[in-house]
Amino acid sequence: MPRWSKSHRESRARNLRDLDFLALAVVLGLLALLFRRTEGWLHQHIFKVGWLLTNSFQVTTVIYYIAFLPGIALRELTLWLAARILNVRASGALRLPEEEDISQLRLTFIRLAPETSAFKQRLISLCPLATGLTAFWAISATLLQENELMALATPGSLTELGAAVTALTHRANFWLWLYIVFTIANRCFPATPMPLSGRRKAALMLALPMLMYGFWRASDAANPAIALAIEGLLRGLALILAQITLLNFAGLLVLGGLEAVIERIGSRSASFRDGRMITGDDREAAQPQSDPSQARPNAGAVSQTRRLKSIYDLKLPIPGPPGREPVSRQAVAVLSPDPATIPSRDKARRQQPIPGPLDAQAESARERSIPKRDEACGEATPGAAGHDPVAPFARPFTELDPPDSEDDHWDEIADESGGEPYARPFAMRTRSAQPASDPAKAESASEEKSPAADAARRRPGMTRPAPKPSQKFARDSGEAKAPDPDELIYEDLDESDVYDPGDDS
Repeated sequence: MPRWSKSHRESRARNLRDLDFLALAVVLGLLALLFRRTEGWLHQHIFKVGWLLTNSFQVTTVIYYIAFLPGIALRELTLWLAARILNVRASGALRLPEEEDISQLRLTFIRLAPETSAFKQRLISLCPLATGLTAFWAISATLLQENELMALATPGSLTELGAAVTALTHRANFWLWLYIVFTIANRCFPATPMPLSGRRKAALMLALPMLMYGFWRASDAANPAIALAIEGLLRGLALILAQITLLNFAGLLVLGGLEAVIERIGSRSASFRDGRMITGDDREAAQPQSDPSQARPNAGAVSQTRRLKSIYDLKLPIPGPPGREPVSRQAVAVLSPDPATIPSRDKARRQQPIPGPLDAQAESARERSIPKRDEACGEATPGAAGHDPVAPFARPFTELDPPDSEDDHWDEIADESGGEPYARPFAMRTRSAQPASDPAKAESASEEKSPAADAARRRPGMTRPAPKPSQKFARDSGEAKAPDPDELIYEDLDESDVYDPGDDS
């Protein structure tokens, strides 16, 4: 086969087209990665400038949302229209954004129904990308003419470059349209569902170009017109990403210079760490302390915080067995640069265990079992081994003389308590050792002074409930008053009143 034959030239041209498409796909992936990185930097710098100017996270968050208002409005409107077209229920709520300390727009103005399928959710989330790219292409094609772009890209003197830039910036509403394009471009791309590691990014950088190349080759084999359309779409997308990246770099330069001026003039400063903004006061508080004695407890607290991944990792106090109220406690050491000397008595007292309820009961029982000495009479009284028994809800029973006659109804007299309630329970040790006497009978002084003879005269086992004192018993027990002489009347005796012994016969 000749070296420059027709088939050889065709295969060579096909290989060049393949290499061009692969290079275009790789450049598109690099531009997308660079755009994502510059977008994150841009959001951080905008948030930082807002805080340096206002010194308030709430005001900074509101300014942050206002800065991207055109892009946010287009994105939320597109989501709502896409949900309507796909017959998905969507609810909207306009409210002030919550205070944030991260450079991230939480766009939750339009919320889809929870029962929406995953396919429809993905399709709706991609609609803002198509709308944003279309709007960006339309505005750029109107704002940036092809001849002006060629004049900017053509190498020449600085005078020619300055003239081209002046002609471009002096167009009607150039800066307004540039701001709208900037906000739409930074809000139309969907957010990454999860943070990607370096390996995943490298795998995507290799897998996506190969997938696009395979799809392009299949389209070229089926219909070359489809392959040309795909190639033109990728070139336009790469051009749009390049323009957005250049706009972001220009915004970073402006915001960086503004930050340096504000930090130099004012006393506030801030930086970002792990996506969150840390102010100057927070950095000073987070700096390690120079004193080693203070650094060690802080390091231990930090390591303990890192180890704790759940509330179940906390060492909570464990209660003791039943009857033991004190719980297990961890030893607490108080570090002091100059500890004061602790007396030995206080040390021994601190080393003693905390008494529980059973210990307290044993101690009280031991105290009651110790004999108590009466200082007045010098006699020792044995202590009670346990608690004093309590009398039941009834009147006490005592031994009583047997009835001398049938008319002696002492049980009926004792039950007549005058309507008074029964005696309340009392401790047995407070009861009198002397048996209760019957107030209905007046005993002599000799009988009261000889309890042994009285006990021998009584029949064992004969007991009755002791009556409560009442007014009736008090009246019966009193001495009878002698009548006055004037109250006595004497009558003469009649014949019938004279007793004759002979009448009996």
